Amino acid sequence: MKLLFFLPIIAVALAGPGLTPIKKFRPAILGATTTTSSTTTFATTPEARTASRLTTTTTAATTTLKAEQFEPIRRCTLAELDGCKLEAANNSFVDDCTSSCRFHLEMIPQNNDKAMTCFGDATRESELLFDCLNKDVEGLYTEPDENVTMIRKPNYAQLAHPFQVVQQTSKFASPLVKKARSAFAQFRDYQKCVTTCLRDQTVACFERQNCGLNLPGSTDIDAIFQGCQLYKNYVYESARNACRCLAFQYKVKDLVGTCAFMGPVQMKLL
Repeated sequence: MKLLFFLPIIAVALAGPGLTPIKKFRPAILGATTTTSSTTTFATTPEARTASRLTTTTTAATTTLKAEQFEPIRRCTLAELDGCKLEAANNSFVDDCTSSCRFHLEMIPQNNDKAMTCFGDATRESELLFDCLNKDVEGLYTEPDENVTMIRKPNYAQLAHPFQVVQQTSKFASPLVKKARSAFAQFRDYQKCVTTCLRDQTVACFERQNCGLNLPGSTDIDAIFQGCQLYKNYVYESARNACRCLAFQYKVKDLVGTCAFMGPVQMKLL
């Protein structure tokens, strides 16, 4: 088995002859840079060592801050970021997260472990959210050809799971729609719990390396996640797939007839 809100959806800006996407958010960096090296320790598995590396491009960060205004920390390198992501995706960590979050799924008996396979890859939402963050944030981490850079210590609480489900349904909603919304809310609470758990595992790894990601402000993060269309599409697709699997393979009777309603109109996902 393999981490993060309401302005207009971010349009992809283009520049240069090759129409290369421009990163839209540039978090400030501290003025000083160093060339010291760091020691990394990752709890990887054989599978993790063969996993493909994340490849992105960044340009030099622009705005500088006075170091005394913030608690400084070294910006993580690409290698450290990749290592911490792989560590969080370790099977034992993922199993711990899914097990600790399972209580949200009230419709699945606690002794029915096989039914949990209906939720597929538990890390997929985290990956989609990070991909959107990485696509739109310049200088998120230190590239291999860059000097070590000091940044303000990030507040990872800003990487909260971005969407909530409105629990209320219209008094005119059919019984099937009400059942669908109840089940969908359970699915979202479960996945939010898993994603937060995996984020915390990754942050713990960053802290061991004494480094951090150069995150933009919370408003910018909100905008990035609100514009993460691949993630939004996945939310509904994965919910419908899990619903059908539970209803037909594992005979969860309350879900029969509800799965088709698990879309953005009936579920009102914010």
